[in-house]
Parts: sequence; C-alpha cells; structure tokens
Amino acid sequence: MRRRAALALALAFSSPGIGFGQKVSKETKLAVPMKANWFGLSRNGHVAVAICEDHQFRVWSLPDRRLLHTIDIGPGEVGISVLSDDGATAVVTDYEGGVRVVDTARGEVRMQKVWPYPVSAAFSPDGKLLALAPANEPVQIIDIGSWRKRYELQRTTGGNAALAFSSDGTRIAAGDSDTVVRVFDARNGELLSRYTDFLLVPLGVDFTPDGKRVAAGGGDKVVAFVDAATGNSPYKTERQADAVYHLKFSPDGLHLAVGLINTASMSKPAPVLVYESSGRKVLDWNPPTVAIGGGWTADGRLLIGTSTEDAVVIWRVW
Repeated sequence: MRRRAALALALAFSSPGIGFGQKVSKETKLAVPMKANWFGLSRNGHVAVAICEDHQFRVWSLPDRRLLHTIDIGPGEVGISVLSDDGATAVVTDYEGGVRVVDTARGEVRMQKVWPYPVSAAFSPDGKLLALAPANEPVQIIDIGSWRKRYELQRTTGGNAALAFSSDGTRIAAGDSDTVVRVFDARNGELLSRYTDFLLVPLGVDFTPDGKRVAAGGGDKVVAFVDAATGNSPYKTERQADAVYHLKFSPDGLHLAVGLINTASMSKPAPVLVYESSGRKVLDWNPPTVAIGGGWTADGRLLIGTSTEDAVVIWRVW
C-alpha cells in the first residue's frame, strides 16, 4: 500500500483544539522552493528533514532553521520515509525497490535494493536496526550499518502494514495485513503475543514507554490498547469518522497522538487527535492542510508539520 513529524521561535497565530480549549500554535516554518510531501523530526527537536516535490531531501538544524544539506534522492516515486530517533539516519524508499540510507549529518546517501518494494519500516531506538517490510513478504530485521539481514519475522498472509520497536529495543509490534497485531522478541523474532479483534488492517502501532501496552488502529477507525504480554485489549477508543493512520505515545506515556487519514480523499486533511492513556480524548485538531509528519519531542511537545507551496509549517499541537 502506497503511503506517503528545542524549537524556540513561536509565531503569533494560534487556533483552538476543537472542544477542549487546548491552543494549537504555529511554532516555526522552514522555507522550501517546492511543496513538501514528508516531514521528520528528531526526538530532541534539533534536526528537521523534509522531502519536497523537486525530489530533494533537505536537512535543517533547529531552532535556528539553518539549512544544512540538500540531497538529490533521484526521480523515483517516493514510497515510505522514516527518521531515526536521534535524527542521524533516514531511510527513503521508492516503488522500484530502491532504498536510500541518508546520513543527515554528512549529507551522504547509500543506495540499497529491496524487492518487493518496502511498505513499512521502523528504526530501533538506538538507530542501529531497521525493521523493513517488503510488500507481501516477511518483515526483515536489518543491521543499518552493514545492511546485513539478521532474521525475518513470521510470514503472514498479505505481509505487514505497520511496525514499531519498544523504547528499550527488546520488542517489535507489527500491524499485519491479515488484521492481526503481533508482538515479537526483537532479539530473535520469537512471537510473544497476538491481538485478533480487528476486522480491517491496522495501519499504526506503538508501544507505551514502559513496553507494557501497544496502541493499534487502522481501518476499524478505533484505537485498541493491547496488553503486550497477553494480546488482550482492556479498552478501545470511540469510533472515528476516518481511519487511524499513525500512533505515537508521549515520552512520559500519559498521552497518545493519533493521526487520521481522510478515507474519502487522501489529498484532503484529516484530524490529529490526542488521547490520555486511559482512552479519553483531550484534543481534536483539524490541520489547515494534510499533516505530513512530526512527533513528540523529548520535552513533551507534539510538533506536526503541514506544507504550503513555499514552506513546511511546524505546529505545536500539544
């Protein structure tokens, strides 16, 4: 499936989170010559990256917004893009099986080949391992430095749609195309638990910081909070109008950011939600354009990027 995230400067514009009184503010913006389709942010908030329609991968330092590198990633249609937590490495794929490993500090790219083309990916917390899912094939666990495959996860019908490592790097959550959420031992690929209550494919998964629970959601339009050890789900959120597309817990584990995808038209914006870990919704924000990436910073801010023709706009959502 083709799927297309320490800032000091705050601008004056703000808008409310619907129904909850939470203010969403423009944090800053990054100048670009063409519209950006993807935005990534390091956990410490000091590195920002974006891929623009001119097929250039741009790297900035924050909060000074200084452009560090502009890297040509070639003409192929971009598939998936992920950034390591430390912002040091990015992986950008295309639909011809090309995988670009980007060193953001040096502005260098290593080309690899994976076929079938990857449909999901996730870095381990230390950035040394990459979980990479070729279409309809088992997830591969790859040493990012040597590009050596360590092992594969269990083969499933239809392959994988979403991946996440636990914060200590010992487990991997997989939202698979057979609608099952699986938790594996990241050291050897052993299956630890399964959650089987979804009817449609889970598109997003994430662990709580303590690794005890997994949040998962997708086409069912709800988020299930799953016991990582047993696969049982004590509760779910209410059903949304759109599919759940991306999930990320805050560093303290108290809140869960949920990105939805407009199921009627992927080119139109969909809400960004924030839930308490209990499942109670505390923010419902409608971005002005499609959210193209972002995430929680180590100090507990939720920063989301949207794009105009000449800028990546970074919003402080929480």
